[in-house]
Amino acid sequence: GLLRACLHKSSGGSGGVGMTRWTLGLNPGSGGFNYHDPAAALFDGTTLVAAAEEERFNRQKSSAGHFPAQAIASCLTSAGITMAEVDRIAVGYAPEQWKNRLMPEVQRALQSSGLLHLLDGASPASPTETIQRVNASIAELSSLVNRYSSWASPKTAGRRIRQRLGRFDKPVEFVAHHAAHVVASWTMSDYSRAGGLVVDGVGEAACASGWRLD
Repeated sequence: GLLRACLHKSSGGSGGVGMTRWTLGLNPGSGGFNYHDPAAALFDGTTLVAAAEEERFNRQKSSAGHFPAQAIASCLTSAGITMAEVDRIAVGYAPEQWKNRLMPEVQRALQSSGLLHLLDGASPASPTETIQRVNASIAELSSLVNRYSSWASPKTAGRRIRQRLGRFDKPVEFVAHHAAHVVASWTMSDYSRAGGLVVDGVGEAACASGWRLD
């Protein structure tokens, strides 16, 4: 089922859940990794031990663009362990799926800057306005390229996260965003079989998905 598949995925596919103890779940919240609500959750096997959002510590609502360093420290303190004792990190985004979002994001960037409207000739613009729209497009596209570079591959994404954690050299695994949402909800229910519906602003690329859970 989906739960077993996600747990197997986050264990690196070797030996299943029983081979590791401490799993740190992250919403990194910066560097291209979902720019809102950075958070951490610590599991002992499959048991949730601690969870925290970064906004509770820095007092900034949603804490956009912040790495959840204080949330991580809080979870580790609650469990009485150090980062060196964590066996793996799990992140609820899949780089191999995020790339499907690139071209729609490019089009959105060109539209928001007004450059597409200018190029279709529907509304002639002065040289000054043309330059302003081109510069706005360059800024939008530059930001997009920087974010996409963070997610070029699971290896690249894992390296970026490790850089924020110092010397952590254990596995960093990725689970599709909507799969992470639906599994989190399902495991909190009493149902052994269920239907799942995820309606999100956006995951990697999808905004809504349906699931059969068994």
